[in-house]
Amino acid sequence: MFPMKSSTAPLAAALLLIPVLLTGCTPDTGYYDVAGVVTHNGQPVPKVFITFHPANTDVHPEAMAMTDEEGRFELAVGSTPGVPPGEHTVWAMDPAALNGGATSDAPEYKAVITKYAPGASTYKVTIDQDETDLELKLD
Repeated sequence: MFPMKSSTAPLAAALLLIPVLLTGCTPDTGYYDVAGVVTHNGQPVPKVFITFHPANTDVHPEAMAMTDEEGRFELAVGSTPGVPPGEHTVWAMDPAALNGGATSDAPEYKAVITKYAPGASTYKVTIDQDETDLELKLD
């Protein structure tokens, strides 16, 4: 191979970056961006762990998120933002329960994590587009 002249090196480097810039830095996952707020009787539900459990777990993984103090969340599969397409059952869990604790003793909080627990929840959502202002009404 012939050595590059110093005047052509920046041009060659720029040409190598074009495919990266055109396709983005991360591969297309086929996931939809899903974010919003969890509410119970119109009030935000803070510090609850939300899971979108897909109808077909052989094909799609679960997406998860923790709500903040205002009940807001942004779902991801591991460290990859988004939710696989299709129908999902919404689960709500107390993150402290894994260690034998409780995040909240409020009756509203307990009602949500009981009614929407894995195996108990019947609340389904279908994701077929980005949903960046989704309200999950867990009443």
